[in-house]
Amino acid sequence: MGKRLLSYRDILDNALSCISQANIDRMVKLVQEANLVMVLGNGGSMATAIHFAGDLTKNAGIPAITCDNWTSFTAWANDDGYEKAMAEWVKTFSVPGAVLVAISTSGNSQNVINASMVAKHNQVPVVGLVSFEGGKLATVADLVIHVPTDCIEAAEDAHMAICHEVVWQIKQITG
Repeated sequence: MGKRLLSYRDILDNALSCISQANIDRMVKLVQEANLVMVLGNGGSMATAIHFAGDLTKNAGIPAITCDNWTSFTAWANDDGYEKAMAEWVKTFSVPGAVLVAISTSGNSQNVINASMVAKHNQVPVVGLVSFEGGKLATVADLVIHVPTDCIEAAEDAHMAICHEVVWQIKQITG
């Protein structure tokens, strides 16, 4: 009889069970108290960012935006380089009381790191959702929620689950 291979569900269940609930609770507090939540990422992480911003706005009553205005984003990318486009967006939308949620499975996306550094410079707290080893974003963010997996699919699903947990908790608190 051969060795049983891990299923995707096994990998995802393991990743979810290792996430710090205390850090999710801290994220809930930051997001709930924010005047504006800015959310960003690349690829699948951007899809999570858009979904999260929509849920925060519609289901939790918290103003949230993403850098999905392609006219502005591509203009910044063209003029300043892709690595700086999100940073320019953060610079534009940083307001007192804002929070940045930066999502990167590797934690090493340079445009996400640059945007996070601009946020910190503008005194905007940064929540980093990361996986793998955490990458540089884990050293830049004020609050890190690490999903300990090197499976990108499980990382992306876990990041979405974290976002759903945040919205769910806020809805429970605010009734």
